[in-house]
Formats: sequence, C-alpha cells, structure tokens
Amino acid sequence: MKRPIALIAAALMAAGLATAVTAPTAEAATTGCHITYTVPSQWWTGTQGGFQANITITNFGPPLVNWTLGFDFVHPGQRVTQGWSMTWTQSGRHVTATSMWGVLETNKPFTIGFLGSWTTSNPAPTNFTINGVPCSTGPLPTATRTTATASPAPSSPAPSSPAPSSPAPTSAALSTAPIPTVSVTGIVEAGVESGCLVLNPVSGQLPPVTSQWLLIGGDRTILVPGARVQVIGRVRHDAASYCQQGYPLEVLAAKVV
Repeated sequence: MKRPIALIAAALMAAGLATAVTAPTAEAATTGCHITYTVPSQWWTGTQGGFQANITITNFGPPLVNWTLGFDFVHPGQRVTQGWSMTWTQSGRHVTATSMWGVLETNKPFTIGFLGSWTTSNPAPTNFTINGVPCSTGPLPTATRTTATASPAPSSPAPSSPAPSSPAPTSAALSTAPIPTVSVTGIVEAGVESGCLVLNPVSGQLPPVTSQWLLIGGDRTILVPGARVQVIGRVRHDAASYCQQGYPLEVLAAKVV
C-alpha cells in the first residue's frame, strides 16, 4: 500500500513544481516597454569626453507607481556623472535609475536625462529594462501601434459599440484627467543644484512624496531664498527637471505673505 501513495505524492509535487515554473513567465509576458535614447550634445576636452543623454520611456503595460530603469553601457569608460528626475546609481557598466515620484502611465512617453563622461568612444547603451522587463529600442513605431489599436473597431460590422467601449475609457482618462492645483505657504530655499528653488511648507498641502516642493517657473523676484510666500501651482509629477530636490510644482501665482 505504500507504493501507490508514494506515486500519488510524487505526481502532486511534479504538478506543483510545473505551476511554480510557468506562472512567472506568463506574468512577465503581459508587460512591455519601449526606449528611445538620444544624445543631443557631445564634446571632447582633450583628456576625456562628455555628453548629455535623453531617455524617453513608453510603458505599454499597466501604470507603474514604483519603477526602475536599467541599462548597460558598452564601454567601462562610460559613466553617469549627474542625472535628473530619478535617483541614479552605477555599478561597473550597469546603470539603474529609480523613480522619485509619479506614475509611469500607459502609452504616455516620459523623458528623463543625465550628463555623462566617456573615454574611448560613446556608443548607445544596451539591455534597457523597466522593473526587469526588457524594452525594445529605436524610434517608437507609433504608426504600427496606432493601426493595431484601431483595427478592432472596424472588425465589428454592426454598430461596433462593444469594440470602442473597451479602449475609450482608458484613453479618455489619460487625456482628460485634470492636473491637481494646490495652494501652499512656505519658506523659499535654494536647491542643491544651481538655479533650483524649493519651498518648505508651513501650511497648505504637503508634497505626496518628499518634504519640499520643487518650484518650476514663477516670478524669481518674489521667489527668493528666505522669503515667506504663498504659492498656487499645479502638481507636475510628469515634469522632467535638472533639479533633483523636491516634488515638482508648476507655479501659477506667488505672493509674499
């Protein structure tokens, strides 16, 4: 009687192992991303080179609240010297950039950037990933994706109401969602990076992540370090900025109080 029981147990263990191995693969296949990497400027000082790089990320999967970009430089002499909009780290040739705020929305390109140095040459990085999922690279195939998205609608011969009803709420939510407006009073402070200003809140709405607002735009004769001001602005989690300190707030109006 022991042998049949042992065979049944072995079969159950094998079935469990098969489930554990295949489940992550199916989950990983549901997410996709695309990277467009550009170098607007590059220079050589006589001893080493420098460059500015922009990375535009398009997420084809569900919105991501906490996300990390990863990529590999080709040569060991390529280094990230300063980045913005993300927390940047480099180990050897591998670079990671972790989101500081905001959501990586679906089909909404998000651009970040960094300054770097190089020695022998400066080819484009490889092995781009978002949260470990490989991304395609090169120009974004917008025409191909637009055709693929639009094709289900004409396929239904009648009123075709079922086909548009599914994608319409998603696109409308992304395109018409209002940008939150806040009113906050605080003390202006010079940021870590040159030319950047942050606001330490005294009253009003606090930033959703950090303890300071990063002031984008506004009257710089009013927004001076040490001034106590009231600011009305729009929360811009999608703003790419050279300044890395504080949560982006686009200034609509400001006054000394």
